[in-house]
Amino acid sequence: MDFVGPFPVTERGNDSMLVVVDRATKHAHFIATKKQLSSAETAQLFLDNVFRHHGIPNNIVSDRDIRFTARFWQTLHGRLGTSLFFSTTNHPQTDGQSERTIRSLQQLVRGFCLQDMVNWDISTYGLEFAYNSTVHSVEVGSGQWVRSMT
Repeated sequence: MDFVGPFPVTERGNDSMLVVVDRATKHAHFIATKKQLSSAETAQLFLDNVFRHHGIPNNIVSDRDIRFTARFWQTLHGRLGTSLFFSTTNHPQTDGQSERTIRSLQQLVRGFCLQDMVNWDISTYGLEFAYNSTVHSVEVGSGQWVRSMT
């Protein structure tokens, strides 16, 4: 889990994205947001956009952003039973999956949003679909479509 940005400020005031990646399936959520969020607002984004689809995670790996190290965030996840792990400062490879996803997202944003950068945030569902429709190595290695709907 990580924040990416800044992007150009949209008509809705968004300038960043919260990126949440399932390490098992490589499935990702791209959530348009504002850079200046509190820990409580970050938790609400997580609950509204990730929890409602997947339930309570066993663990979360993130960087040491103040929103993820805040007492509120840690208390919330402690009560949910979610273990929190933090990447080493100045060593983003600890959360390599998120970093790879962010690189892919930045390419997708450039491709999808060059025409209308003040509205990139309304394209996040399309970006998410494009990313999640890509066959990842976990699927090739297993010979199965992890996210198949059929």
